Amino acid sequence: MLVSNVHSEPSRPPAKIEMTIDKAGRIVIPLALRERLNLQDGTRLEICLETDDAIVLKVAHEETPTQRMSGVLAFTGKLAKTVAGSDDLVKHGRDERINKLINL
Repeated sequence: MLVSNVHSEPSRPPAKIEMTIDKAGRIVIPLALRERLNLQDGTRLEICLETDDAIVLKVAHEETPTQRMSGVLAFTGKLAKTVAGSDDLVKHGRDERINKLINL
């Protein structure tokens, strides 16, 4: 009886790939690796020295700009894009919550 695997795994890139650094100090990450790791234009990477002759590239994860203030987790970062009228919406929502608390 012949059984075929209908659900084949995506092809894995080789475990070891040799690259050359260009004059500007850049390397090209092969397409198979970029696709597997979902690396896109603008993806930030960290480079770490593992040993004297080895480096590791990792996707740089930004820390969430939050801070615990008076027992509440608060956003302390900057908004990337301001939507027209968003300040008024925030103020209105805040006022509604305050009024509900006052009327409890």
